Amino acid sequence: MQGHTAAEATLAFKHLSGIGVPVSCDKALGYYQTVARKAIQHYLAGPPLGRQMPEYRVRLADDNGGTYGVKTGPYSLHKAIDRQAFGDLLQYHQQNAREGDLKSCITLVDLYYHGHRFGAANFSTALRYVRTMQDRLFTARGELRPGLAAGEAGMAAQAAGMLGIMHLRGEGTAVDTAAAQRWLTIGARLDHAQSLNALGVMYQEGLGVAANAERAIQLFKRAAEQRHLGGLANYGLAMLDTSPAAAHESLKKAAEGGHLLAHYHLAELYAGMASSETQCRMA
Repeated sequence: MQGHTAAEATLAFKHLSGIGVPVSCDKALGYYQTVARKAIQHYLAGPPLGRQMPEYRVRLADDNGGTYGVKTGPYSLHKAIDRQAFGDLLQYHQQNAREGDLKSCITLVDLYYHGHRFGAANFSTALRYVRTMQDRLFTARGELRPGLAAGEAGMAAQAAGMLGIMHLRGEGTAVDTAAAQRWLTIGARLDHAQSLNALGVMYQEGLGVAANAERAIQLFKRAAEQRHLGGLANYGLAMLDTSPAAAHESLKKAAEGGHLLAHYHLAELYAGMASSETQCRMA
């Protein structure tokens, strides 16, 4: 009654499972909706594209590769690794990156942008390695350097996408929508799914550009065609009113990949037509 989120979630589970109260999917759904709406409101209150999701909490068993040994845990490594071994691997990639190895740069960007079990995210360091890639792959005017191999062109697309997203979200640098648009446009020209989706969000919400729903949908569709989860979710949401069947299919694919907004909006759709126990439990 006082809006305590943990209490609401507990009551939802009790009503759904019949613990101390009669089983009631309708009552459980009401509590779950309240909790979910609070969570989504918090998620969307962050920078464009939503807050970063918390990382998986490593369990003690994961130190040995999983509950029953190496590779038996869903998030465990292919072999057991400790802090010392990880530190050695990090130094290896750092040395390679200093020598200009682009694959090591990408590895370090990912580790520092998302964080890892032995260290928190560090956007400034991630951006430094993206800048290293930028200098190697692009001219001062932002054009691809001539003579790049096919693999290097793909890395250039990733670098452009990360530069655009970090400027859009203000990660490791000040928010700069002009720079974000410039780099995301470069990434989109290289058919980089993450760039396509982020640029679509800029046009959808009018972030530093004139809002253009049609352009946003085109970009979301191109990202969705590559099965990018954000693109699938955003394309589905954009098409809800004009093409419900296509929208539902797109949201379903995004939800199957674990996309938060897709799960939420599918649940709201099912909740709105929950006239049976089956539909209620689907929600």
